Amino acid sequence: MNYQDVKKIFAPIFKSHGYTQLSNKRLYIKDKGFGFVVFEIAPARGFGFQLHGGVCFFWDNSKGFVSFKYRKGSGSVHGRPSGQTDLMVFDFPSFEKDLEYMISDLEKHFEFYEPLTLCGIEQDLARRYESTGGYVFSQGDLGIVKLLLGKKEEGFAAMNRVSMMGDTLKDIFDHAENYDVFCDYMVNHINELREKMSAVLKLKKRFPPLTLEQLMELKTEPYVPEETK
Repeated sequence: MNYQDVKKIFAPIFKSHGYTQLSNKRLYIKDKGFGFVVFEIAPARGFGFQLHGGVCFFWDNSKGFVSFKYRKGSGSVHGRPSGQTDLMVFDFPSFEKDLEYMISDLEKHFEFYEPLTLCGIEQDLARRYESTGGYVFSQGDLGIVKLLLGKKEEGFAAMNRVSMMGDTLKDIFDHAENYDVFCDYMVNHINELREKMSAVLKLKKRFPPLTLEQLMELKTEPYVPEETK
């Protein structure tokens, strides 16, 4: 077993769940409207690999980087029931069994990301905050989610906890006083970055632009591209 074999094993699994394989054959993505889920099969110096994933939000991605801003747990898909490591080593005697467990664990990640909504993300971050007594995941992203949900005071409070606010977050924050203005700004901002990331990822089929109505639906409904409705 080697890295190329592993990529061939995972390809049909991701395809069956509606993920698009990028040209490097190690990244898989799925459009969620406000961002995209991305999984990476990352090689480990020739002796193994790791599999991890998360959501890359469009709204704070002006530099075009693929980032894992929101994810299930650590974002790692584990190959062992203990969850102590996500590093898979080809020469390990338990590799085949560990791979079976990793594929099973991956299904749990699919189940987590598939129904994503803005309300769901807000509630999940709130639970994490309460369980740790002060969990700081990404106050900027949480603030944006709350503002899109019409929770102005909570959104402002979260944004004000951002220690170092970049230009993109500052621009978003500056438009947040009036809800209608903010939503119009955000749909245009997200569409600009959907187009930019289409180019960065070299997509043959680009992320289609969102309408304001679609953005509002994302509060409580998962994103469904027009052609699949």
